[in-house]
Amino acid sequence: MAMGNYRLILKRVGWVLIVTGVLDVAYMIYCIARGMSYSSSFNVFAVVAGVFLLKGHLGAVRLITRLTAFMLSASLGMLLVLFPLMQPPGLWFARWRLDPASTLLGTVLMIAVMVLLFWIYWQLRAPSVVQARVKAGQSASPPRAAFLTGALLVAGLAIVMHFILLGGMGAKAVQLAQAKAGPSYEYCITSMSWGGEHGRASVIAYNDHEIKSVEVKW
Repeated sequence: MAMGNYRLILKRVGWVLIVTGVLDVAYMIYCIARGMSYSSSFNVFAVVAGVFLLKGHLGAVRLITRLTAFMLSASLGMLLVLFPLMQPPGLWFARWRLDPASTLLGTVLMIAVMVLLFWIYWQLRAPSVVQARVKAGQSASPPRAAFLTGALLVAGLAIVMHFILLGGMGAKAVQLAQAKAGPSYEYCITSMSWGGEHGRASVIAYNDHEIKSVEVKW
């Protein structure tokens, strides 16, 4: 692709980001109206990033490439490391048996986000875009620091979660939840907060027939 055609790539990525951001904002409003939980890294930021790309802003290309590299590295780490800690395979299979549609939708969306991030990064690292950045005085090197930062962030979170969830407080939370729900469930801690000698945790109790949330305090 000729160097002059790098603007076509930026416009293509820009429109994808804008559409993704608008759809994400609409979903956010839907979740808020229904009282549902919502978590995303796109929404308005994707729309703003898309507008800058439509204008051919090479400074925005550098920033978006780094952010995409960071998010791609962190997302992959979360999928491979944090996700098994937060949702053990047994809980995922229990959700699949009891509500396959929602479980499939969540899995598809997670994979779709990673595919989108990879596509954006791949497009913005196209030779014509890199050449345009070099001509503008920017570096042609890939954002290794962004990839490393995402990986280190996930590694740090994994270590902290391991010691919290599998340490004394985690064991105490599971013990209290088991006292409430009984021994016929497996348990998974979804959130925990503490201060001094007091704390509280949300624990998921699950088996082949039921999934329920158990709140415990100590």
